[in-house]
Amino acid sequence: MPLQMRTYLPKKHRYPVNYLIIGWFAGFGLSIYYMTKTFVTIDAAFHLLLLIAILATAIHALLFGIRHRKELTELLFYNLVSNGLLGLGLMLLLNYHLAGNPHGEYHALTKDRHKAFSTFEDLRLEDGAYRYFGYVLNLDDPQETGLMEAEAVELEVADGLFGFKVLKGKRFIDLRKKNDP
Repeated sequence: MPLQMRTYLPKKHRYPVNYLIIGWFAGFGLSIYYMTKTFVTIDAAFHLLLLIAILATAIHALLFGIRHRKELTELLFYNLVSNGLLGLGLMLLLNYHLAGNPHGEYHALTKDRHKAFSTFEDLRLEDGAYRYFGYVLNLDDPQETGLMEAEAVELEVADGLFGFKVLKGKRFIDLRKKNDP
């Protein structure tokens, strides 16, 4: 009799675990990528994640039924980790790509320049707008963007499909160059 390798999980749990892993990676990647382009707080994103997971669990329970409380908890966990993250990522993707009504917003930059010039720092706007969304206004390489001479920034902001504002672009403005003849 040949030696057979046994898997840790029973056969009935292999598909949910594979789906869980694929859903987690895809949802996590989409969520992180589009949260850096969307003005949504971490708190609101977490609430949306919970709402999507609870809705997915309720739909599954209505369609297929639940026999035990343990099965319901396991299903809620699967939906929270895979369907919730995947749903949040897809929601942010649709919110970004189906955004309408783009408009420009002008904001002066802070006088405290040394904090804004280090790598991976966020822009500090003088009027305090978007102060809770530093991850959206961060800079990868401040030397290349023209921030050193800039006194203001123009943000191209659009209204997303689900009501969250999205940042489509940013352009730094040197007011001294505009005023010089």
